[in-house]
Amino acid sequence: IALVLTSFSVIFFWGFMKGVRKDIETNHKKSKAAEDELRQAELEYRKIFDGVNDAIFVESPRGDVLDVNARACEMFGWSREEFLTKNIKDMVPPEFHALLPEEQDENTISDKAFETVNMRANGEHFPVSVTGRIQTVGGKKRLLIVVRDISEQKRTEKKLKILGRAVEQAQDGMAVVDINGKLTFANQAWAEMHGYTVNEILNKRLYIFHTEEQLQNEVLPFNKKVLENGSAQEEIGHKRKDGSVFPTWMSVSTLTDRDGQPMGMVASAQ
Repeated sequence: IALVLTSFSVIFFWGFMKGVRKDIETNHKKSKAAEDELRQAELEYRKIFDGVNDAIFVESPRGDVLDVNARACEMFGWSREEFLTKNIKDMVPPEFHALLPEEQDENTISDKAFETVNMRANGEHFPVSVTGRIQTVGGKKRLLIVVRDISEQKRTEKKLKILGRAVEQAQDGMAVVDINGKLTFANQAWAEMHGYTVNEILNKRLYIFHTEEQLQNEVLPFNKKVLENGSAQEEIGHKRKDGSVFPTWMSVSTLTDRDGQPMGMVASAQ
């Protein structure tokens, strides 16, 4: 959100600078001081415009590119001069051209982010998040578009989905608890070995899986080892929903936050 706000701040600054240029040219057309002021203002504008990490486009309502920042050139692979000969259709895969309106207006553009696919100069397709709005500059409507490359985000999401499926389908019981011993995740194998459904045990505390004797003699000493050493493996007795007990081989590691402080444990049982 912060990056989007920053990008739009730059966009508004772009519109402001265009107004500044017009005022200075009108009121001080022959003034050398005014020319220096204008040149310095434009240098400052370009420095901020090019410093944003998102690609920023200024386009006509028909999608002709009028200006871009440095990040847009890096992201798409065209120089600024090349971009000024492009239209939005050059950045969108051909199969999506039918979805593009002939002319953008308030009904077809939104400052709410949406995900789509864009195309680089070399033809590579890549996922993006796009926000935009219409700004009137010098009496003319201009599209101010912010594009964020979300390729890395999508790769991470894919890896997490694969990992999630692997954990869910694992034959060993797997569970995650917070620092207070409350269960925040359990796979099907963990639930079934204890005679529960997954929904029955989420947000429950670990003691439901152990007798009082197991807790005092096995679980608490074992958890202390995990917190002291970061991980531990040991045979630990468990209790099913019907009260029957059974042995498991437990392998447990601590989960830590970015500062290295314990925030929970991840456990597997077989």
